[in-house]
Amino acid sequence: MRKTLFLVALLMLSLSLEAQGDKKTRRAADNSSENMSARKTSSQFNNGLRSFYTAQYDDAERIFSIITGNTPAHAPSYYMLSKIYSEKKLYSEAENALNKAIKYDKDNIWYKVALGETLLKTENFKKAVPLWEQICKELPGNEAYLYNLYECYQKLGNYTKMIEVMNFMEERFGPREEITRNKVAIWLGKNDTEAALREYDNLIDKRPGDVANYLKAGLLCEDKNLHDRALSYYEKAYSLFPDDAEANMMLANYWILRNNEEKSARYIAFLIPNPEVDIEKKMPFMRKQMESGENIQKLELWAGQLAKAHPGDARACEIQGKVSAMKGDFSKASEYFAKSLESDDSNIDLWTDFVSASEKSGNLGKLIGFEDEITTLFPQSPKMLSVLAKAFINNGNPDKAIDYYKNALAFAFDPEEVSAIKKGLHDAYMMKGDTESARKYLK
Repeated sequence: MRKTLFLVALLMLSLSLEAQGDKKTRRAADNSSENMSARKTSSQFNNGLRSFYTAQYDDAERIFSIITGNTPAHAPSYYMLSKIYSEKKLYSEAENALNKAIKYDKDNIWYKVALGETLLKTENFKKAVPLWEQICKELPGNEAYLYNLYECYQKLGNYTKMIEVMNFMEERFGPREEITRNKVAIWLGKNDTEAALREYDNLIDKRPGDVANYLKAGLLCEDKNLHDRALSYYEKAYSLFPDDAEANMMLANYWILRNNEEKSARYIAFLIPNPEVDIEKKMPFMRKQMESGENIQKLELWAGQLAKAHPGDARACEIQGKVSAMKGDFSKASEYFAKSLESDDSNIDLWTDFVSASEKSGNLGKLIGFEDEITTLFPQSPKMLSVLAKAFINNGNPDKAIDYYKNALAFAFDPEEVSAIKKGLHDAYMMKGDTESARKYLK
């Protein structure tokens, strides 16, 4: 009996050990199968990446689709499919793929960023807002993402939230021009000028040494017809930075607009001789003064200072020429105009001034050096061609003069102009000794 019990126990133990061995074998087989499957998926994924980064998008899409078919929770493949769809501008499909990627990997911030950018492309700002809010909460130091959130609020017309984003950026990154400019634009969009000016005041308090903020605030005041407040900003800037060109310029413009020549002259007198101030900024002041023509001595002084500050500049020479012409000194005017045109011959109006001054001063020989330019720019101008012809008569070259007078005659219609050209032809032929031809034009 005892022997029988022992044999039964031995059999049971043998079966138990065999069963445990089978379980271990099956578990090992399962693990091996899972490892093989993971290696296969990894290999396929790498193949898909190679296809994607060599722009073989159809092949890459096929590979990643196979992976998601076999492994529905493979978030990286959904993400890569979204990138392929984006390349093909299939944004709806890209959005769906990213939603699946996020479903299977909720903590991956880059999937959320990709979805947020896709929603911006499709201009689905309402859906994008909560997503960008979440992204900015997780990555508060990323300025580009904050601007994306700002854009969403802007497109939805949520001014309060726009200001909140800008305030947060200002607190985190410090005051800067772009942030203030955006906040000012928001307040002006709400017709709140005082709030907009407060933004400049806040920036001035934080950066009192930045003259630009005073001037921008002043310009805003002028735009809103708050002229006294504009002046206070300009004068504050000037009191702190009396040598700043922009501050002087703003005050000069301010008083010019109010026809106060005495006050504007103070600031213009600083600007004109300053070589560090761009001549382009000085020209409006000079032209304004020349239009009035009230103080020729001051104009002459400023023209000389302008030329000294910008030697050889075509615009400085032009101003000197025009001031000389205003004084009636056409010989000097001709010289200055010629210097200006030698530097820059593109000013068509100046050619007319140059030819006129040369004719009035008798300095016609100066025109001969510009023969090609005059004939190229004014091939059908009786006035310009006949003055050039006169220059060649004075230079003892009647043949050239005759050619230009005849060209001028072909385009002349005014009776007085036609008569003057014929008189010129008569004189040219007489100089040449051709009395018979000369008589034809003496009628």
